[in-house]
Amino acid sequence: MLLIEFHDFCCYAYEGITDLANQGDFVDGIFKAAGSSYTFSTSDRYSHSNYPTKLFNGGKPLSGKIRRSFSNPIDKKGVTAYLEKHIDSDKVRTVMNKFSLPGNAETSLTALSWALSEQLQIIIHEPDNHVDVVVAEYQRYLTETVDTLSAPFQPLYDGDSYWSQSDRSSTYKLDFYEKITHEWVIRNMGKVRWTGRKLICTNHKQIPPRADTDSINIPNTNPGETVTVAVTFDARGVEGRHDSTWAMVNADGDDCFPGSNGTLKVTIMVINKAFCKDGGNTQ
Repeated sequence: MLLIEFHDFCCYAYEGITDLANQGDFVDGIFKAAGSSYTFSTSDRYSHSNYPTKLFNGGKPLSGKIRRSFSNPIDKKGVTAYLEKHIDSDKVRTVMNKFSLPGNAETSLTALSWALSEQLQIIIHEPDNHVDVVVAEYQRYLTETVDTLSAPFQPLYDGDSYWSQSDRSSTYKLDFYEKITHEWVIRNMGKVRWTGRKLICTNHKQIPPRADTDSINIPNTNPGETVTVAVTFDARGVEGRHDSTWAMVNADGDDCFPGSNGTLKVTIMVINKAFCKDGGNTQ
């Protein structure tokens, strides 16, 4: 699985920036935007060592002192605003390509900036788990409102965290009674070992498409490990958009990540393809 370090983040994002004087200015700006209390001195900026530039190009690592200068979580809104301000609108696709976003993905500077803020959060506060979450977060911010997604949630267990990437898009267009198997790739990003956990569908009886099960066992998973779980959906015969919402629960059925805003959601667009082929409604 691809890992992204701070210097990778800087180099990739900087590909889209044309209005900053140099790499050191970018590092200084992203620190301030993220809420760091660390201040680069004049000697840091203009001596032969040029500390910000060394952080940018990987010549220096992020020290513990620097990591502690950021709040947890970092100021994601600040990072997003900074990136939206400085990434050139004509360079958005360039930055998306650097972060390995699919070539057919919709182009959105806002979704990209929010996704990069999530990546920076992991880089700063999960130094041993710099997994690439940009693709998953980009898709999430494309399909959900920012006001909903930016609201923080408190895990049931301190230090618990996860990242989920679907095997492909979490949105499917299916014909009447067509079936599809959906996979989640879930990584334990926290410090809590998962035992006895499940994914449960929270609206199994409220939507027409049916999953073959409303409860999926999650294997015991140590911090840093990744598991894959799957479910098969039958679209059935009701047209329209249907959101199948899922949550991770413990052995007692308690939501491990209350308020996590549908990050495990699967959207199924049911279309009567025979009707559309005969010239009917294609919406």
